[in-house]
Amino acid sequence: MRSINATIVTDEKGENLLFESKERVIGLDILKILSCLGITMIHFLGYTNVISSFVGLHYNKVLAYIFNILIRTAVNIFIMISGYFLVKSKFKYRRLFSIWGETLVYSVLFFLIGAIFNLESLSFSSIVKAAFPILSRHYWFATSYIVLYLLSPFINRMVCDLSKKEYTVLVCGGAILFSVWTTFIWFSDGALTGGPTSILWVVFMYLVGGYIRLYPPKIKKHTLFIVFTLLVGALVVYQYLKENISFLLNFGFLKEDSCFSLILSVILFLLFKDIKSKNLSVNKIITTLSGASFGVYLIQENCMIRNWLWLEVVRSKTMVYKWYLFPIFLLVMVCLFAMALIISGIYKIAFEGICNKLEPKKDNN
Repeated sequence: MRSINATIVTDEKGENLLFESKERVIGLDILKILSCLGITMIHFLGYTNVISSFVGLHYNKVLAYIFNILIRTAVNIFIMISGYFLVKSKFKYRRLFSIWGETLVYSVLFFLIGAIFNLESLSFSSIVKAAFPILSRHYWFATSYIVLYLLSPFINRMVCDLSKKEYTVLVCGGAILFSVWTTFIWFSDGALTGGPTSILWVVFMYLVGGYIRLYPPKIKKHTLFIVFTLLVGALVVYQYLKENISFLLNFGFLKEDSCFSLILSVILFLLFKDIKSKNLSVNKIITTLSGASFGVYLIQENCMIRNWLWLEVVRSKTMVYKWYLFPIFLLVMVCLFAMALIISGIYKIAFEGICNKLEPKKDNN
């Protein structure tokens, strides 16, 4: 069996902080923040169907086209980052309960806020979702991530037994079955049941991230930039053409599991993972914001908040021709990050305190 060795950096409490070197991978922290913006942009554009509101060409429409392409990589990248680090890590129950607990805190807190201020009508379904956010799949990504984390020891064991050639065949085969097939064979659902939110796709993207960690592709940066630019340009044209050519609507070229989104996700991952910074203050800001990204998702996707936020507060569809359409989005992101930083900061302090009290004290004798 091929062994995988990881250099694990720990803090004074023995917590695993990183699974590669003595420095954080700042580039991936930046990419995580951008992916958080992407997931939020999906809801910003999607809940009121902003793109379809434009008549004719407009600079906001072109920007919306470009953003609509880039945001399809967001969830893929989140999972790839997990695969990149977890493929060399050990399973920890503490991490599992931390994710579950944080999800529960956000779910209940914003349910109560929504109920108190009557932001959404109460129902038995919404109460169940708030009380059991993981079991009810209130937040599909949080549920999928926990399932993925539970599976990760077995996935990692499988990866340990594979040679580079076998791992390459596995990833390429998965790309064909779960991405290429569903992209071009419009009259079939393909081999992927459940689409880009299914556990099959989540596991596949985990394997892609793990492959990049173990066998980093040696592709020149300028080649990646060229392919990225050409592909984004082609997809912008596709979005414009499909408004007039109904047959193109059969193809899910912009879905998260399309081969185009997959390629763009991998390219962005490769471009960002080698970014480094020696500025400690900047690094601290980046890592702090990165740590709050999950909280941003939990706030704006809460069942009591999302419709109110996008349909009542932001109302993006009413300002499609305004210059401040996307600046408004950035303002929303600032507010979401501010709330997430406060809530997640308090949660982490409380969680550490509870864990320290529950853990048996070490005998110094």
